[in-house]
Amino acid sequence: MALNLLLSLSVNYENCSDIVQGGAIPPLITILRSGAGGQKEKVLDILKNFSQDEDKCKELLRYKTTPLLVELVQNGAELQKEAAASLLDKLTQCKDVDGAATSAEKNTSLVALLQIGSTEQKSRVAWELGNLLAADDTCSAASVQDDVIPPLVNLLRTGSSDEKLAAASVLNKLAANNSIRDAIAREKTIPSLVGLLQTGTDELQDVASDLLEILALDDANRDEIVREGVIPQFLAQILLSLSDAGCAEIVREDAIPSIAKLVQAANKSEIIRLIPQVVSLVKYGDGKQKTEGVRIIENLATTSALYRDILSLEDALRPLANLLKNGNEEQKTISMLALEKLVISGSKRSKITIEGAIPVLINLLLQNGSEGQKTSAVRLLGSFVSNDAAIGVILVREGAIPPLLGLLQTGYEEQKTLAVQTLCGLTSTDEACSEIARGGSVSMLIELLRGGTEDQKKYAGRALERIVASDENCSEVAREGTISHIAELVKTGTESLKTFGLRTLVKLVRIATNREEIARKGVCLELAQLLRSGTDEQKTLAVTILEELTVGDEFSSEIARDGSASLVALLRDGSEEQRLQAGRVLEKLAGDSACRAQVTRDGAIPVFNTLAKTGTEEEKALAVSTLNKLVLQGTDIPPEEAIPPLITLLDPGTDENIQANAIRELSRYADNDEHLSEMVRLGAVAVVVMLLLRAKSVEQTTNAVRMLGRLAIDDTQSKQITQQGSIPYLVALLKTGTGDQKCWAAFTLWKVTACEANCDEIVREGAIPPLVALLRGLNEELNTSVVRALGNLTTTDAHRAELSREGAIPPLVELLRTGSDELKKHTLRALGNLATDDAYRRYDS
Repeated sequence: MALNLLLSLSVNYENCSDIVQGGAIPPLITILRSGAGGQKEKVLDILKNFSQDEDKCKELLRYKTTPLLVELVQNGAELQKEAAASLLDKLTQCKDVDGAATSAEKNTSLVALLQIGSTEQKSRVAWELGNLLAADDTCSAASVQDDVIPPLVNLLRTGSSDEKLAAASVLNKLAANNSIRDAIAREKTIPSLVGLLQTGTDELQDVASDLLEILALDDANRDEIVREGVIPQFLAQILLSLSDAGCAEIVREDAIPSIAKLVQAANKSEIIRLIPQVVSLVKYGDGKQKTEGVRIIENLATTSALYRDILSLEDALRPLANLLKNGNEEQKTISMLALEKLVISGSKRSKITIEGAIPVLINLLLQNGSEGQKTSAVRLLGSFVSNDAAIGVILVREGAIPPLLGLLQTGYEEQKTLAVQTLCGLTSTDEACSEIARGGSVSMLIELLRGGTEDQKKYAGRALERIVASDENCSEVAREGTISHIAELVKTGTESLKTFGLRTLVKLVRIATNREEIARKGVCLELAQLLRSGTDEQKTLAVTILEELTVGDEFSSEIARDGSASLVALLRDGSEEQRLQAGRVLEKLAGDSACRAQVTRDGAIPVFNTLAKTGTEEEKALAVSTLNKLVLQGTDIPPEEAIPPLITLLDPGTDENIQANAIRELSRYADNDEHLSEMVRLGAVAVVVMLLLRAKSVEQTTNAVRMLGRLAIDDTQSKQITQQGSIPYLVALLKTGTGDQKCWAAFTLWKVTACEANCDEIVREGAIPPLVALLRGLNEELNTSVVRALGNLTTTDAHRAELSREGAIPPLVELLRTGSDELKKHTLRALGNLATDDAYRRYDS
């Protein structure tokens, strides 16, 4: 119980300081060390709430929390591992803590996170570990002891670019130590580093080269590096960074010793020296010489990255682009193949674009290229587009989209794949998205989604998502009749196609003119089914579409018929956001008299009632609003279903008008003993008493006091009414209330005084004088309640004496003469009890 309370309090940031200052950390750490599993998880959540503040992080470190967290990260249950890793991540980000944690402790924490942390944590931790190594040489030895090398190498193989860069940087620092260098090599690190030289970013290639350079200091490692074919990659990097004079020094051992040894084993110097002559041949030779030269260049560009980079340095791009424009068919075909190999980096794409190759490539696609040339042209255009939006804009303006769309219809599979991949790259620009949307070509992309290869589906889906991202394009897509195709994906597609279709409909449905067509395509029933059986993303997307469809009232009946039950299920079992969305849709349906009964039949009332009591503040407000419509505006709701939400709607925080309507509606069921018992069981007494005590209007007061007396069905409820402080309010109403309020206050006091234990409290609060005063009125119903209340008070000597002193006997005697038979019966009881009092005997004589 204490942990639950601390957890609830710690959610509020302002409470955390008080909790920490109150000395909570030591016992919490004790529980973390030896408590049960569930207790540990709660403690972790509490400490995580503390860790939002730098000072509290320092406090946790001073209490040596990190070793416990490391133990949980490595050996705890799954939930404990995740929570401990999250907290450990926070603590490792804590700045200078004045010696609160040693370098070794922090290093151990980082290693633990590196082993089983999240993707984001691993990346940050790797960089942090690198910073520690730079600041403290002793960390190197500690790192090996903590077995940090295997997870770092694994990160190098499988991580993101940033994670790979971080891991390689740390390994670089560690490799300065001879024993650690051997350990790095034993983890099969070299193949991964060689792979980075081929596929990594420029920065990754630099770091990988540096690490390979260090590893190559050992003979065994150097042999493995050569076997992995690293020479061309190494030389390519060096050649790109040195002048011609510098290049000549590569093979000299006194320049870069470890690399020089590798270069000597390759024996490619003759080819390297020939490359400038080959480029000159393509530039200045005759037709046959140009053909032979471009064939050699294509072969070299295919062979290795080393040759590709040297060819670029030798300005081979310009003559190749010129042959692409002006050469014969063979020269064009081979030039295109060579350019495909050479156009790898962004700088080369830009250069070849400047040379004017784009219009030539587009022209080949449009009319006079062979099938092979078209394939090469679209592949080359695709390489221009990747990661370079500026070139994409040029392609659109040069008219690349129509021939690419043409390939989607008439090309063979490879051409279709390359075309849709290029179109996908182009859709990163607004111009391309607009042109494709206006051209009515979205249906082609949808056809690929339905029947294309996996790659074609992937690129078509990405392109479509970008196209429908803007409202203007959505309108164009709708005008082209594409909604029916997308709706069909949702109804009959595979799981991935359904998800894509839903994502697209979410964007389309936000435009009012599209909603009618979406609804007409019969998707409501499919959306309802997905709310029950779809993936979590599909449920969220489906309820989002339904919410948009209920913006107007046109489709409410269809949504209620097909989807109400599924919406109720999502309201009960969905995530918080899904509950809110489903609740908003149901609230809209509940406001429609034609849909209200269906929503009620599908069981919405109990679910909303639970939400009104246990949900978030936003969920509670939504639930109250919907219950108001379902229960207070609905008809033919069974009492057992109506009573619980009516009591919920009496909550003090509810709108006054809703409260008034709820208690008025609740009164309809108060004449039935079973219904009253159910109200009492559900806690209606406390709610109604609170309503009476907080009433601000005549109507609120009247409704509350009317209901209160009816709820006093036994001594237990009567005592509760008294104990919760309602008697002073009832007495005040006897004095100053309206006629109805006096009548119902007297009625309630009659019911409450039936429990003898309450009578003393009622008399102490001064009820007798106003009760006696009311006896002189002419209201038969009021007099009956007053007489019955006084009759209950006459059972005690002290109360009889008080009644006599307040002059109760004369009006009672008068009622005995003038009242109805029922009133006379109750009056006789009161007078009979008073007959034992001397005052009565004096009056009677």
